[in-house]
Amino acid sequence: MATNVLSDRKVTTAKPRDKEYLLTDGAGLSLRIRPDDSRLWIFRYTSAAGKPAKKSLGPYPDVSLQEARLKAAQMRQQLQKGIDPGSKVEGRPETVQALFEVWVRDSLSNRRNAKGVYASRSRMGRHVLAAAGQDRIASLTKARILELLAPIVRAGHGPQANCVLIDTKQMLDYAAEREWIEANPAALIKKAAVGGKDVVRDRVLDADEILMLRDKLLAATGMTLYAQAAYWIALSTMARAGEIAAVRESEIDWDAQEWTIPASKNKSNREHTIQLSNFALYWLSVLRQQERPGDYLIPGKGGLGHVSYRSFSHQATMRQESASKGQGLGVRGELSLPGGPWTTHDLRRTGATIMGELGVAENVVEKCLNHMEQSKLVKVYQRQRMLPQRREAFDMLGAYLTKLVGDPNTWGPVKLKPGRPKVVQLRAAS
Repeated sequence: MATNVLSDRKVTTAKPRDKEYLLTDGAGLSLRIRPDDSRLWIFRYTSAAGKPAKKSLGPYPDVSLQEARLKAAQMRQQLQKGIDPGSKVEGRPETVQALFEVWVRDSLSNRRNAKGVYASRSRMGRHVLAAAGQDRIASLTKARILELLAPIVRAGHGPQANCVLIDTKQMLDYAAEREWIEANPAALIKKAAVGGKDVVRDRVLDADEILMLRDKLLAATGMTLYAQAAYWIALSTMARAGEIAAVRESEIDWDAQEWTIPASKNKSNREHTIQLSNFALYWLSVLRQQERPGDYLIPGKGGLGHVSYRSFSHQATMRQESASKGQGLGVRGELSLPGGPWTTHDLRRTGATIMGELGVAENVVEKCLNHMEQSKLVKVYQRQRMLPQRREAFDMLGAYLTKLVGDPNTWGPVKLKPGRPKVVQLRAAS
């Protein structure tokens, strides 16, 4: 049988097909190519029992053609000595804990930011690794996974159960791809059968509610300036609560009126620039003027780090009737609105809705929101950032809010102090 049939060029230029197929190099070595273009070197042989067997040699291009041939030659030498190459998969993690660590290091960390990795470690640690971390990978059967998820569901935390299920599925997909396990036992478990279907909020504040919110925030008992600013920043920049909580003074170009959020600090895991309208810049400038120990505009407790984004949700929730029972703080209903309970994220959605109603194109709104492209084709070929269009969209949103609630420098909790060196000059409205 011919050997060394493949070349580097043939391996590199091979295209994925509708079904997986093999490129054979001879003497048992093949490259498996799947429809998603994932590629894995495989060594096929006959076991001592006379049955067909195979062993994974690693993914391409991590393992080159030359390296795969060397590994295959070593496997053939083992066979000549009567050793089954598949008796132990080299480099395969043996326990669930070990698999989790490899998956986080080599896969999850490349797809999620530090906050996402931390959240996964936290929930998987509590709900999977604490009970099954030292078990062998093969012990994670469908029944065992459902057993691990059941306590979360019984505690009434369906969405959390679904998050654990997603992490477990992705981890086992990673293992199955490398043939450390035969198949992913979680593949057929549906979220609807575990934590229930995800509830997608669609709350949007109308113009009357935004005007009402202005007055209620100004009169709210004990409301911090940081929280008030955060709500208006969420509405006028459509930034996420976590991004607002962790904003640094150095991330903002105060002259160009641009806020650049690093890839490590946003859900889409890519750098995102928000063009600041005069309305949005007012609230960030108010934060900039406050006494603080470091670069974070909203410092954490005791001046350490930055504030938790949950602080914004807590201050709003405790002042709304539907979630303030038993608080006993005399603030119940202070921030309630006719349309029902609202959250910081609802303000982000409201800003996007206003943009759409003002005639901003949907793809521009998506860019302003920093949403990930749904289509792989779009993600690969459409790299335009649409900065001029986004600038116009944010200015339109800021102008709308100013017309609706007035210039915040005339009604806001703080008047900008033009004599201070840190105060920026707002650019003229276009």
